Amino acid sequence: MRERAICVFLEGGLGNQLFQYAAGRALAERFGLPLYFDIKTGFFLDYRYKRKFELNRLVLKAID
Repeated sequence: MRERAICVFLEGGLGNQLFQYAAGRALAERFGLPLYFDIKTGFFLDYRYKRKFELNRLVLKAID
């Protein structure tokens, strides 16, 4: 049996990435599931704008 988890496919600019992070985190906390991010696929396929993963520029602190 597979382990259940929330997987967020990140894409877009920094604002979109922040929203996707927040939505994924809220779902993971609500259902008590682990949270995973796909930080490669959405940017690899962005031929038009060539955006990059930008959340690593921010210092995100875990809330206990």
